[in-house]
Amino acid sequence: MRAITFRVEGRVQGVGFRAFAQRSAASLGICGWVENTPDGAVSGHAQGTDEALRAFQRDLGEGSRWSTVESLHAEPAATREIAGFLVRR
Repeated sequence: MRAITFRVEGRVQGVGFRAFAQRSAASLGICGWVENTPDGAVSGHAQGTDEALRAFQRDLGEGSRWSTVESLHAEPAATREIAGFLVRR
């Protein structure tokens, strides 16, 4: 198991992006969280298998039906004791 932190920029607030990320994570068996940031981006923490995280990052990069993803930044992070995938803020 490994973990990443991520930040998605573009039209990602007010368009169901966090719920989209939560559904993707749940379908891939990923634990973590996602939240809106004050500057209009979405950020979070995700952990799972390498394969699941690659698929999750592909989903985040494509975005939800109503979003427009301009950039996705992801970097390795420490794993944590987390159950499920939460939507914050």
